[in-house]
Amino acid sequence: MALPYARSIAEEHLYMRLHPCVCGSVAGTGIRHGTGVIAQGLTSDHEFVCKGCGAERRFVFRLPGLTPQYDDMYGGPDPSQIIDAGEWRMVALDAMGRAQLLRRQSTGVRKIFGRGDQKPQLRRAFEEALASYQEMLKFIPPAADTIPDSAFFTENGRRIRAQEPYVAFERSFIEAMIDGVRSDLAADG
Repeated sequence: MALPYARSIAEEHLYMRLHPCVCGSVAGTGIRHGTGVIAQGLTSDHEFVCKGCGAERRFVFRLPGLTPQYDDMYGGPDPSQIIDAGEWRMVALDAMGRAQLLRRQSTGVRKIFGRGDQKPQLRRAFEEALASYQEMLKFIPPAADTIPDSAFFTENGRRIRAQEPYVAFERSFIEAMIDGVRSDLAADG
């Protein structure tokens, strides 16, 4: 069986977050991480015990090289091979939801009672949303205006594709979302 190809450690961590234990937990204890070498190149190995049920979990990824350098959060100009376009949409929506909540909290009760600065978490949520929308664009072929059906290769991704309006996967809509998140970052981040 071929190992899943992760372009960055951030993509590995997101993949693990998107694949919770059968009990539903994504948290782990006793986390061990190592690297290895196989015929196809380097590997990244994560082992831990599920906090929810105590099950042992392991994820092994194939890596792009010794020290990949990318200008974006998740890695490289090519689309992900382990997280599909629908899942990126889900991550973007989740991050924007967190950002909106953090924005409300920063001007509400938490601010009044001095419960900490929400700006770093708010910035992180906007950055994750921005990166996720940018990842969606990578699935659109140069001459096309929308993400092709082949870019929805996971069960979650196909479910999200079926639930979301068609326009959510069009280039112009995704680019407008990117512009909106950039504006939010400039204003709040």
